[in-house]
Amino acid sequence: MGKHTAKILICICLAAVMSLALCSCGAKVTADISGYGDARIKVTGLKAADFYVTPNELKELECVSQTAEGKSKKAGKVKAVGPTLETVTEHYGGRLSDYSSVLLKAADGYSVSLSRSFISAHSTIVISLADGEKALTKSERPARLLIPGAESSYWIKMITEIDYEK
Repeated sequence: MGKHTAKILICICLAAVMSLALCSCGAKVTADISGYGDARIKVTGLKAADFYVTPNELKELECVSQTAEGKSKKAGKVKAVGPTLETVTEHYGGRLSDYSSVLLKAADGYSVSLSRSFISAHSTIVISLADGEKALTKSERPARLLIPGAESSYWIKMITEIDYEK
């Protein structure tokens, strides 16, 4: 292999490494969430004792940005920024595959149960802390769920509790 070919291969490898590094940086929550950043979300079943997390704590985890459009006009198009359910679970010492389901409860009494098979069928489940560059509305705070490709009935708003069930 000539020097010229070796230099080209090195440049290609460096470009690939830089592209991977830039792509893995993830999204950031840039919206002003100070109005609900300290709201407590109860987490049960993930550790020996229940504990609480806040949007301010969750925004420090690796976040993603996803957009999805519901099939109904009411659901509309939603842009979500926040950590994935998998990221949150792993950050606090768990693995989603260890649980039979995850139940999310809302302030208005609504709840959504995500089975292990549902979770494995949806590669991205975002715990949204912001709507793109905008804070969540009062009817969405302190967090909402966005699952691209899933029915919008799973996109629970006003999450107050996340219950991991074995």
